[in-house]
Amino acid sequence: MVLWQSFDYPGDVLLPGMKLGVDHSSGHIWSLSSRLTEKSAMPGAFTLDWDPDRLEIKIRLRGVVNWSSGFFRDGSFEFLKQKRYNFSIVSN
Repeated sequence: MVLWQSFDYPGDVLLPGMKLGVDHSSGHIWSLSSRLTEKSAMPGAFTLDWDPDRLEIKIRLRGVVNWSSGFFRDGSFEFLKQKRYNFSIVSN
């Protein structure tokens, strides 16, 4: 019996090995959400999610796209030039 799986239901932190994206078979979405306040873990106004149609990461403010990473190609994003992180797309 599994009581809680933090990697399947992330809050406001993305750790190595965690996913952003969509499980097309179940419809489950992995995304991050800001906190309402520093003392409240309730979801805030910002979300970070993966757009599988455009192959980019988006920051949304109350559902409206506020920033985009640009297109993912050759292991990096158009507007994320830092090589500090390794990104990959998994589709199975």
